[in-house]
Amino acid sequence: MSFVHLHTHSHFSLLDGLSTPEEIAETAKEQGAPAVALTDHGNLFGIPHFLAACKKAEIKPILGCEVYVAKESRRRRDAELDKQQFHLVLLAESYDPGWKNLMKLVSAGFLEGFYYKPRVDWELLEKHSAGLIASTACLGGELPRTILSKGKKEVEALIEKFQRVFPGRFFLEVQPLEHAEQEEVNAEIFRLAREKNLPVIATCDAHWPKKEDRELADILARIQTGTPLGEPAKVDIAEFDLSMRSAEEIAARFPGHPEVLENTLKIAERCSVEMPEWGWVFPRVER
Repeated sequence: MSFVHLHTHSHFSLLDGLSTPEEIAETAKEQGAPAVALTDHGNLFGIPHFLAACKKAEIKPILGCEVYVAKESRRRRDAELDKQQFHLVLLAESYDPGWKNLMKLVSAGFLEGFYYKPRVDWELLEKHSAGLIASTACLGGELPRTILSKGKKEVEALIEKFQRVFPGRFFLEVQPLEHAEQEEVNAEIFRLAREKNLPVIATCDAHWPKKEDRELADILARIQTGTPLGEPAKVDIAEFDLSMRSAEEIAARFPGHPEVLENTLKIAERCSVEMPEWGWVFPRVER
């Protein structure tokens, strides 16, 4: 039984992820996975470290990002609306155009869309979607939130939008969290997959490598929220198991759905970013 982690955070997901890129690569290797992805929140800062770690572990790196998508325009600055953003996982299939488009999106998120977080929007996604695989992310994703708060028509319209922008490169995402809302979203995603013949992947939204790291994750969350030990946690991230679970654990959480593991292997086969040699890159100067 094999499985590839496609939604994984390192400590470059600042004050949110606990794993180092090296721990992510090593844990995936220990689990017998052929590949592993790095999808930090809003940035690509960890990618050079991740590439080196995967090379050392002799495991295939998949380069990605969990971008923040503005509810309306990335240029809007309205605290009532814009301090909360939708999550979206993007994975590069190729160096050109995939990785180049991912860099363009992330850069624009900081340079044009930063407000609380580096945000992109649908205008940017439509312009720079080529070579990128999209999956619907966690409960903070636009599709899960639409499932929980809106009607069937809104859900179907959003799926059609994803399919138009990411044709043949759009995956529904289920997660093994023991959480009532996640269970509701998972059930609806499986229904939508059957109805619309859409592929589904399972992800762990992993924020730390091993189950025993849960206590350290609680300390990290307290640093993020300024909550001393001994006081009730403002963000109880350690309430859930966000470790890099094994293929066997994922299969046990989704009995009767072997495709959610198999599809992660298919994505891993599709994603092959051949990086050029690192070196100085200078801008072209017109004289």
